[in-house]
Amino acid sequence: MLPRPLRLRARKDFQAVYREGRSLVNRDVVLYLRKRNGDDASNPPHPRIGFVVSKKVGKAVVRNRLRRRLREAVRLQVKRLKQEPYDLVFVARSSLLKRAWPDVLTAVSAVLQQAGILDEAGGENSSSGGEGAGG
Repeated sequence: MLPRPLRLRARKDFQAVYREGRSLVNRDVVLYLRKRNGDDASNPPHPRIGFVVSKKVGKAVVRNRLRRRLREAVRLQVKRLKQEPYDLVFVARSSLLKRAWPDVLTAVSAVLQQAGILDEAGGENSSSGGEGAGG
């Protein structure tokens, strides 16, 4: 589970990310990314992350399984994220359900790299497929 300050929870925040952000796509994951304004005093200086799985993917058990897998893959990458005020929404595609765990890690890492929000100083062993990451 992500620490509470890193979670994106409010519907209005998700809507703002969809409306004002940009999207990056690969075959298993869609990432919506929105840079937040630094004007708001309640605006945390770190990223906030939300997860979405559509009802089209399957029933609740399937959606929750996908959400858990996606959340864990992102949690393993959280220390590599640039500490800037932006919101991320990960949308799982149904193809993610059929992927092996290393493929899930690769999909998440690829979309984060494509977005340019990974801190390169902390990601020297990122291409190993995440097998050494744990804890």
